[in-house]
Parts: sequence; C-alpha cells; structure tokens
Amino acid sequence: MGNFYTNITLRTAEPTAVAAVLRQAGRAAFVAPDHPGGITVYDERCETQDPRVLSELTAALSEHFACPALAVLNHDDDILALALYGQGRLIGDFETGHADSFPVASLCRAWDRAATAPLVWLLLRSPRPFFEVIRHRWLTRSLGLPTWSVGTGFRYLAQGEFPQGLTLTALIDTRSPG
Repeated sequence: MGNFYTNITLRTAEPTAVAAVLRQAGRAAFVAPDHPGGITVYDERCETQDPRVLSELTAALSEHFACPALAVLNHDDDILALALYGQGRLIGDFETGHADSFPVASLCRAWDRAATAPLVWLLLRSPRPFFEVIRHRWLTRSLGLPTWSVGTGFRYLAQGEFPQGLTLTALIDTRSPG
C-alpha cells in the first residue's frame, strides 16, 4: 500500500497569519513553520482526496495572501496530482501521465527557481517512478520546497507520524485556540 496525502505549500512568510485564516474558516489543519520554500498547510478536509476540496482551499489561500500556492495530492503512490495557483487563479495542473500542458516555467518562477525548469520538465514527463512520492521528493528538491511536504498529510501528522525536521511543537494546530 502506498502513500495517501494532500498538502498545500504557500509562497508566503507568516504561518500564524495562515493559521488564523484557517481557524476563521473553521478548518482543522496543521500549519508547518516558515521555510525558505514556503509554508505548508495540511488540511483535514483535503484528506478526502477530493480534488475540488483541495482546489477550493488552495485558490482561497492563494487569493487571500496574494501568493503562489502549490496543491499536492498523492493517491496510493500511483497518481501524483499538482495544481499551481497564483493570486487565487489556477495557472495549471498536472497528473501522472498528463504533463503536456503543465506550465513548468511558471512553477519554477513562482519559487524563484527558473534555472531548474529543464530538470522539472524532465521530472514531470519521465516514466512513472516506482512510487510517486519519489517524484514528489525530486520535485521538492528541485524547487527548494519544504522537505516535510513530501509524504505527509493531515492524517499522518494527527497520528503522530512526523517527517524528518518537523515536530509537533513546530506545527500550529488550528483545532486549538490561537
């Protein structure tokens, strides 16, 4: 059995502001600390793996914070789905095996990694790795995204499964008062 997770990485700098917006919206979520590659949000409702739920939250956060946002969905390590938003608007999406129209250059520019566009293009178009979490790890390294976004979703964190470099005390839990 492979990984099942969703998360959103925002190119913004204040995790407490992100947590406040999520609390106000009544969202149960964990917000990871600031990282040069952004802030990662792990939302409970998104764990249903319904792309509409993930897209709606990603668009809302991207619009509210006027920043790029990358939604990630890994389904059983067979399907990796990505959706890039800017200022609340969908810029492009990717799903394993369907990378033809994904705006790689826009993704790389959003994370100030324009020079990595050829590598990212190859990563997204390469044959499926054994597990899609591997593709996600390579993509994260190429873009400088937080490493704790790989293989991690709300459910894993709620069960006490933390990726290297991330601890419970470093997370903001929107289920508790701020």
